Amino acid sequence: MNPERLKTFPGFENIKEEEAEHIIETLECFCSVIVKHISKKEPYEGP
Repeated sequence: MNPERLKTFPGFENIKEEEAEHIIETLECFCSVIVKHISKKEPYEGP
């Protein structure tokens, strides 16, 4: 993801470059946490 790509999403069209970079870094951090969490979960075996 880069600032130009982020600005194509609704609500992000007019953000500053620095703010876009910060948002991207934050999203990458959240994604990393989610992937680590999902990787540690036990597989679902169903009822």
